[in-house]
This record gives sequence, C-alpha cells and structure tokens, in this order.
Amino acid sequence: SVDACDASGKCSAPSAAVSATTLSAGVTFNPQILAKWNLLGNTGTLALDVAAFFGTQDAPVAGVSPYVLSVWKWVVNPSTGAGKWAYFTPSLTKAESDAAALEQGYDALGTINPGEGFWVNRTNPPGLTTPVTLSGPASAPFKYDAISFGALKKNAWHLIATDSSVEPSGFNNGNVNPLPPS
Repeated sequence: SVDACDASGKCSAPSAAVSATTLSAGVTFNPQILAKWNLLGNTGTLALDVAAFFGTQDAPVAGVSPYVLSVWKWVVNPSTGAGKWAYFTPSLTKAESDAAALEQGYDALGTINPGEGFWVNRTNPPGLTTPVTLSGPASAPFKYDAISFGALKKNAWHLIATDSSVEPSGFNNGNVNPLPPS
C-alpha cells in the first residue's frame, strides 16, 4: 500500500494493498545470420513482431535491416489445413511488404510465434564477413510438451524450434504419446 505526504506533513490514508511478481529475465533470443539462407527458430515464449525485429524501410533496425533481403515462414490455415508461404522484407515499409506478399500469392508475415521456425535470406555485401546478430526479446525458453507437440498436424512436415539440446530423434521420442491399446 502507499500513503502520500505533503511538505507540511499532512498524509493521506493508505491506498489499498496491491502485489506484483517480478518476472525472471529468461533468455534473450540473439541468433546470428550468415550470408544467403538461414534456418532459424523462435526458441522463446514470446511472439516475434517481424517488422520490429527486422525493421522496415521507415523504421530500420541498425545493423540488421540493410542486410536482410527477406523473411519466410510456412503457415497453415487451421480451418482448411492448407499451407503456403508468408513473406516479409525490411527493404519496404510494412504496408508495402504486406502488399507485395499478397500480390505474389503469399501471406503477409507479421508474427513468428513461440516454437515456430522461419527462414532469413541475408545479403553478402563486400566487406561484411561477420554474422549479423539479431536482438530479440528476453523470455522464458520455449519447450514442447505433450500438448503443444500433440497439436502439430500428423503426417505433415513441421519446422519447429526449441531450446532443448537433444537430437531430433530424442526430441521426437520424448514427445510422442504411445497409442492406447486397441
């Protein structure tokens, strides 16, 4: 609770009590991208705002926007199950990038959700021999569990991300629920 006092010492009644919890800093998503194509994944629990993460023509991200040609993510329509690519480029404004994606038959890419994989195509200008480091938000690490893993469409390919250090077969074995006896 809080009570306020003025310079003469007159104090108000205490306010109602409130409580708050400080969130742990978690991990920061800072992948490095090399020239050409990079396969990445959002390993945090916060969604990435693509325009803010990679920048746009009118709001560039220093050291990132000039080097990223395009960002791609495979999206599936939950009601139809049909999939197609979603596209974004920081060389245009957000509205222009969205319009260009739709004009070419792609979805406009706005968000990369926790656990989702995506592709980044980076230029290789003369003199830039080091990776470009992206700077994402701090969040808890994303971990697949039986519910989130079980929500993936069966008999389909998925580009997923996790902060787990297990090999793909171990990841798969750790998340597959055995079928009940028939």
